[in-house]
Amino acid sequence: MRRVAVAAALLTAVGTASAGMMLEALILGQLSQHMKDGQVNGCGVRLFGLVVPDKVQDTEGFDVSFNLFHPGLGLVKGGGIHVTADDLANRRTGTPRPKPDVLWLRAPGATATQPRDGKYPHAEEPREATMYVTSDLAGVTALFAAIFEGKPVQVGILQHGESVERIYYGRVALKNSEMLELGACIEELSEGFKRRSGQ
Repeated sequence: MRRVAVAAALLTAVGTASAGMMLEALILGQLSQHMKDGQVNGCGVRLFGLVVPDKVQDTEGFDVSFNLFHPGLGLVKGGGIHVTADDLANRRTGTPRPKPDVLWLRAPGATATQPRDGKYPHAEEPREATMYVTSDLAGVTALFAAIFEGKPVQVGILQHGESVERIYYGRVALKNSEMLELGACIEELSEGFKRRSGQ
């Protein structure tokens, strides 16, 4: 009986917290490398996620990316996608959903990414993807670490006009060769940080 009372009290305490719909996704990764003046200036990963249905039917997912740039800025971009049964049958990536009001990425134990000024781009702007700069490098670097360690990442999306976030989760699939290239990119970027800061 005491356990029931404790559980009820806990539910009451967190009742006002926002909740999201958790959705397991198959997540494929694609590397990105940015160059400036012949040197690595940024590294990133594009994440294409899909909620795999039990049978051939319409489903949903996301197409997002995160990048780390010199001189220590993160860039997050993306949004949700709608995938029809016909898309699945013909191996198409689906159709972008309207630009989301909220987009965040998070690694286990880390804080979620968020805009540097705390404000998301206006939902009526014409782009279908939300894009913002973040100065919280710990959250971005934790995403790289999660991929290297084979840990799941989360992608949170709140579509415009909806009240419940979709929180997709899963491990990012990358080939061993891609892991090596990503590690090399980050190492070069880190060396560039040290050179430019005089260390």
